[in-house]
Parts: sequence; C-alpha cells; structure tokens
Amino acid sequence: MNSRSFPVPRLGPYADRPRAHPPRAHPPRAHPPGGRPHLPLRPLWVCRACGGPWPCAEGRLLLRIEYDAHLVDLAVYLSGRSITRRAMTCSG
Repeated sequence: MNSRSFPVPRLGPYADRPRAHPPRAHPPRAHPPGGRPHLPLRPLWVCRACGGPWPCAEGRLLLRIEYDAHLVDLAVYLSGRSITRRAMTCSG
C-alpha cells in the first residue's frame, strides 16, 4: 500500500444537470412566456403542458433543438428518464 497521501479535491460549481458541452449563449425556451414547460409529470409520465404521453410532439421538437449537435447526450438523457420511469412504475 502506498503511504503517500493524495490531495483532496475541491468542490466545483453545481450544475443543474451534467452536460458534456458548454451552454449556449441563448438556450431555446422550453415553453412560451407564462406557459407551462413540456416536461414529464411524474408518476403519470404525461406532459405538464398538453397532457399527452411524454415526450409529446412539441416536447420532442424542443429536445431535438436543445440537443441538436449532441445526439449522444440526448440518448443518455432519455435513457435516464426511461430508467426512472421503469423504477417508479415497477415499485408502485
């Protein structure tokens, strides 16, 4: 075993969610001003704005715009939502 001590890492900034790319100067809006965002309403997994199954048509379009050049990041984000959905529906 190595007796040498390693430096303790410092805390960095907290992100709203992990991103592999830098944020855009003007990110697209997820909803119109004063409207509801097209995000999932858990545990029902319907769209908060229109009530359709999430992701709804407009929600898919907004996700595509947000992750336009980063489709792998979109796949990781949606697979994480899918795992959360399965865990919530199976445990209930």
